[in-house]
Amino acid sequence: MVRKRRDSADGYLRSSTYQSAAMYLLQYNEFVYKDYNELLYGKTYSTSHIPTGTCIPFSKKIFVTVNGKLLPCERIGHQFALGEITDSEIQLDLQSIAEKYNYYYTKFEQQCKACYNRKACIQCIYNLPNIEEKTICHGYMSKKQFEMYEKSQLKFFARNPESYVRIMEEILKQ
Repeated sequence: MVRKRRDSADGYLRSSTYQSAAMYLLQYNEFVYKDYNELLYGKTYSTSHIPTGTCIPFSKKIFVTVNGKLLPCERIGHQFALGEITDSEIQLDLQSIAEKYNYYYTKFEQQCKACYNRKACIQCIYNLPNIEEKTICHGYMSKKQFEMYEKSQLKFFARNPESYVRIMEEILKQ
């Protein structure tokens, strides 16, 4: 019986509703700090940050395919390779990488500036279809959509007050 309760609790923690509430707390709670600098010097958020939830190359991880292609992560298509490992060298053109990222970021910049959820964006531009032709972000939120999102998160915490404590104690300390 105890095993089943733990499994259902684990399932609850992995539910999209719970994960959405945790993300909301991480991004919009005034009492969550990403690092000591933010705690000591305050949260600074400007619109001149990198738009989208796309990772900066080499900042978190690197994925090497069996063919030697270097990708920012395992979820990105091979056409977006940053470089290649051969038998004799590692081929990286940092200027080309910067130009490619700047090109894509520029395509999304106006949408990102108008998005009310830009602070918590998790949309990787490399996972959007047709990024060469179209620049439509599926994570975009208008003011009305963001207000509805915010209300749903607050409603979740009103109905599940224990979730706030659980998120703050268990998820945020990881």
